[in-house]
Amino acid sequence: MLFLLISIKKRSCIPMISNELIEKLQAADPLAQHKFFQQQWKNVYDKIFSATGDHYVADETSILIFEKVFKYIGNYDTSRSFEPWFKKIIYNTLIDYFRSKTTSISFDEISSDIINKISQENAPEQPFGVTKEEDKYELLELYIKKLNPQYKEIIIKRFFEEKSIKTIAEEMNISPGNVKVRILRAKTLLTSLVSDAPLNKEE
Repeated sequence: MLFLLISIKKRSCIPMISNELIEKLQAADPLAQHKFFQQQWKNVYDKIFSATGDHYVADETSILIFEKVFKYIGNYDTSRSFEPWFKKIIYNTLIDYFRSKTTSISFDEISSDIINKISQENAPEQPFGVTKEEDKYELLELYIKKLNPQYKEIIIKRFFEEKSIKTIAEEMNISPGNVKVRILRAKTLLTSLVSDAPLNKEE
């Protein structure tokens, strides 16, 4: 395991990323995010699978890595090489996985940022935000209902019905790659909804 992690951090290469694409990623351009995802997915997935030996974990961890890239790309210093920055995210996400000693990534874990935002944004009358777990999840359901139907459907299928990427692709008649892109986009949109439009349970 240690050898694999060191190999990922120090020796592996990633496909070349243009400065133009990086600038568009920093501007949160959806087309650029889609292009980056398609360009880098196999490389990231193969690294995670080689370290975990689990296709489900490789899928979910890879999606989580792209979420982190899109979330923190604004902090990337363009005067430095992109590859070490990207590989550090891959490496640290894998370290977190092994430390957790889990065999899968639950909806709670991959949605922690969204849940935390709900807690902070949606109860100004409470000094510490929304504190009851059931309140947080009721609000999460309200936000999911506000999503475009295709994103709402894919969130429900993946995280509430716990269906595989392959099964979702077959049911929605789209490629597994598009399923992954839509999952990533849906979670990004959920985070934006929480930040931009606080709700209360009565809505």
